[in-house]
Amino acid sequence: MSIEWFNEAVEAVRRVQRGDYEGARPDKEWFEQQVENIRDRSREMGQEIEDPAKSLRETLGFFSAMFDQETAELVWEWYGAAHPFFGPPAERAKLTPHQIFEMGQAAGRATALQQDVGVITAAMEMTWTVLQELERTLTGEALEKVKGLRATISEVLTSRPAAQEPERPKLIKTDLNN
Repeated sequence: MSIEWFNEAVEAVRRVQRGDYEGARPDKEWFEQQVENIRDRSREMGQEIEDPAKSLRETLGFFSAMFDQETAELVWEWYGAAHPFFGPPAERAKLTPHQIFEMGQAAGRATALQQDVGVITAAMEMTWTVLQELERTLTGEALEKVKGLRATISEVLTSRPAAQEPERPKLIKTDLNN
């Protein structure tokens, strides 16, 4: 998603804040257009966003948290847009700064762990490739050791579960998009 899309999401929240909707509440046309834009842009980048409407709601909810409670509640009411970690505005208002900090720490740890696993996997794949090339120059016991090491790396790479997005930490239970 581009910075222009995020700017449009922020502008949507500002429009709610200003109340300049000229009758259409919520602005379904704008919302549906943005969902299509997300779908089109993700396809152009060779990706497929499973639920672009959910992605848009989460982004609107994220940005609405930067505004006053009344604006955030309007965005929630009009778009069903809750903050992706903190939930709807009424629930978010109950969180203490300490709880919010802890949630941020947990999300950071999950992201760091996922990145570490990705780096380690890439290093193992590179090592496997280098060992494959090295095999061509070795004989005897050295060759057998390199083949054994490469077999071990192959086993590790093929036996681990596919990388998954870490679960988002939540202190509250919400069903954001029903």
